[in-house]
Amino acid sequence: MTGLGPPLHCADEQFDLIYAFSVFTHLGVVQQRAWLVELRRILCPRGFLVLSTHGDVYRQELKPDQLTKYLAGEIVVTLSSKEGKNDCATYHPPRAFRSLVADTFDVIDFVPQGAQGNPVQDLWLCRRK
Repeated sequence: MTGLGPPLHCADEQFDLIYAFSVFTHLGVVQQRAWLVELRRILCPRGFLVLSTHGDVYRQELKPDQLTKYLAGEIVVTLSSKEGKNDCATYHPPRAFRSLVADTFDVIDFVPQGAQGNPVQDLWLCRRK
């Protein structure tokens, strides 16, 4: 069990693969950046990160001002006071996600709605820089 923010009690470069499904979809941008740095720390060189995000399929759930922000390529966080819980929802336009991870990971693949489940989410495959 871990708290809202890092660190994890793991050694540096301990894992070849980490997955985070429906995690970044409930965190604000500051926490996402902190977690990207932490996940990079515990991944082996050239290790992989697989994660999911809310993308274009969720645009209809956004209020007009949120949709404007999303369409402008900005990450939208709703109910940020509930960060880390399902009440908080974060929406990542693909361009914004690529920018978010650019310092820590290379995007290897992106599959819109590639995480099939409940809910459907976009799927990202990233490699540690």
